[in-house]
Amino acid sequence: MTEFETITFDVNGGIAFITINRPDKHNALLLRTLHELRDAIEHASQDDAVGVLVLGAVGDRVFSAGIDMASGLFEDADNLTSNMQDSVLPLLETMQRNDKPLLGSVRGMAVGLAASIALSCDLLIMAEDAELRFVFSNLGIVPDGGACWQLVDKLGYSKALEIALDGRTLSAGQCESLGLANRVVPAEALGEATASWAKSLAASSRVSQPLTKSLMKKAANGASMLDIANLEAEAQGQCVASDYCIQAYTAFLDSRATPKKTNH
Repeated sequence: MTEFETITFDVNGGIAFITINRPDKHNALLLRTLHELRDAIEHASQDDAVGVLVLGAVGDRVFSAGIDMASGLFEDADNLTSNMQDSVLPLLETMQRNDKPLLGSVRGMAVGLAASIALSCDLLIMAEDAELRFVFSNLGIVPDGGACWQLVDKLGYSKALEIALDGRTLSAGQCESLGLANRVVPAEALGEATASWAKSLAASSRVSQPLTKSLMKKAANGASMLDIANLEAEAQGQCVASDYCIQAYTAFLDSRATPKKTNH
């Protein structure tokens, strides 16, 4: 794997920690950053030692300021579309194709494209002081990074359009209420809470989790209940043959067979 300049990558205890690391630039995203995030997620998804991925950022106040305006991306209108198609799309495609749980961990503000990337994670935990800032319309541009799809998918057309056109900033509490965030924790506890959740996910079945994720995605994308039930039956055959399931089921039977102690 190539060396990274704008992110850090570390695997520990079955967890791949992928961290945006440009604190002096408010973790603003260069095209290089998007490519490095894609490479890191791709590498982790293919590493048998990894059970779950965590996407975070260094610092307390800013998760990411979005696209780095100093990169000149928006000053080159002629090549902007191709640059985004060569950087943003491959990242989103890799995030979608990755079959392991991807946990986003946000503290501080996630602006523009950074908010879109956070929404593209499978699960999202936010600090109480975190915000998702959908500032696109304030700049006279459309939501990007898949935000139009993510917002409509999670909120429905009308609420998604309202947030986009108003250039809304959503607090962590609002994100949790709307179903955009799974959990909100005190800011000082975010690191510990993220690691604890990731550790729990990493300790689960490496067979059933990817299959569950795949089934849920198919359901979210319009598969019928009967189609999903059929796919569940097929997946279950793979699960019950796995070492994890055999050991867990054996332990479950043993626990039921053990007489409970009573006090006399």
